[in-house]
Amino acid sequence: PCPAVRAAAARWVARHPSPVSLEGLVAMLDDPAPLCRRAAAAAIARAGAVAVEPLLAHLTRAEAVPNDASTLRVAVALGDERFLPSALSAAAASDPAVRAAAASLLSQLGGAAAESVLTELLTDPDHQTRAAAAHGLGLLGAWRRAPQLARRLADPSFEVRRAAGLGLERLGPAGRLYLRRALDDPDPFAADMARQVLDLPDVAAW
Repeated sequence: PCPAVRAAAARWVARHPSPVSLEGLVAMLDDPAPLCRRAAAAAIARAGAVAVEPLLAHLTRAEAVPNDASTLRVAVALGDERFLPSALSAAAASDPAVRAAAASLLSQLGGAAAESVLTELLTDPDHQTRAAAAHGLGLLGAWRRAPQLARRLADPSFEVRRAAGLGLERLGPAGRLYLRRALDDPDPFAADMARQVLDLPDVAAW
């Protein structure tokens, strides 16, 4: 019953994983105590590849569309391609936290399907989801998506504008071309973000 004991048990399982103990560890992601949820997430990440199957089963057990943002965030740390169907489904969830987590997972997995969905999420109603999508396209080096990223430089959210600007910078010459064009954008937000990103030293951008 003590959260500290459950958290300690989670750390032990990370060092001595077994199918049964890993299932218990994944179940702990729903623990009412934040300490236990954090310990479980860290332990699953530390366990690595052996935790993929239990986590995947947890994501797909009950519903066609995963609705557990915390589980998706843990899947990001594992980065296994077997999570792709769950990530694609979660990108259409009604909960914005789930969509944002799905965008982060798709950013790790990559591929044509992930790139396409991330591009769609650039216009999501939720600003955190848009920011995660912009960051992901930069992370994937999706230079063909530079025009869509450039449009986010005028986003109402600073977080999204910054992610779009840094994403364009990460795309290399194609992205920097759009950043330079944005310097003359009539929207002051877009021009300002382009200027900030272009003035960043390379080591500071990411």
